[in-house]
Amino acid sequence: MIYGSNSGTRQALAQGLVSDAAAHGFTAEVRELGAVRERMPKKQPVVIITASLQGEPPDNVARFVLWMRSLDGKAMNDVKYATFGCGHSDWSKTFHAIPKKVDQALESLGATRLLPMGSTDAANNQITSEFENWEPSLWEAITQKYGENNSVEDEEFVLDIKTEARSASLRQNVQQAKVMKNIKTSQQDASEDRHIELELPRGMQYRTVRSCLLYLHARYSPGNRRLLGYFFSEPTAYVPLCLQAL
Repeated sequence: MIYGSNSGTRQALAQGLVSDAAAHGFTAEVRELGAVRERMPKKQPVVIITASLQGEPPDNVARFVLWMRSLDGKAMNDVKYATFGCGHSDWSKTFHAIPKKVDQALESLGATRLLPMGSTDAANNQITSEFENWEPSLWEAITQKYGENNSVEDEEFVLDIKTEARSASLRQNVQQAKVMKNIKTSQQDASEDRHIELELPRGMQYRTVRSCLLYLHARYSPGNRRLLGYFFSEPTAYVPLCLQAL
C-alpha cells in the first residue's frame, strides 16, 4: 500500500488497507510513494493512494512523478496496480490531477490496472466512507488476479495507543495554531460558512502557495472524551484499532 500525502489522511487510508488485508487472506505493508521510485514492487499488487495540492503533487510524491517522467517504453510492464485519488472539487481545474496523471502514466508505461481508479471529493466530508465503498471492489480484483490465500486463519485486535498529539503522526513539519475566532457567517437555510481567525506559533509565517491548513476534527461522545481525558493529558491523543493475523 503506497501513499502520497501532506496531511496524513492518505497514510491512514493505506494503513487501514493493511489492517484489512488479513481478513482477505493477504499480508501487506505501507510505503511512501516517494520511497519506491526505481523500486516499484512487481511480484505483488500495488495500491496507490494520493492527492493533488492545487494541481501539484504532495511533497513525498514529487520525486516519484519526476522519476516516472524520465521513463519510457514498457518500464512498468510487470507492475499490477490500483489507484485511489483524493481531491477537492472547489479547485475544479486541477481536481484529481495528480492521481489521474499517476494512474495514466503507469498504464502508458505498460503496467496493468486492476480496476478503474477510485476517487473521493473532500468537499463532501466523506473521504473515509467513499474509500470504504471502493475497497470491496479492490479486494475482489486482487483476489481474482492472485487468488485467495487461505493460510491466514486467525486474527486478533491490536490496541495501538498513541499518546502524542495527532499532528505528530503526520510526518510533516506541522505546528499547531490557536483558534481565536470561529463565527458562523452563513444564513440558517444555507450551507454553513464560517469566519475563522488563527494565531500562528511564534516565528511561523503562512504562505498562500504550498501551505496547508489542516483541521484535525475529533468525534468523541462525552463518555469517550472523559475516558481519554483521564488517561491522556493531550486532548488530541488517539487510539487506533488494528486487525492482524495471529
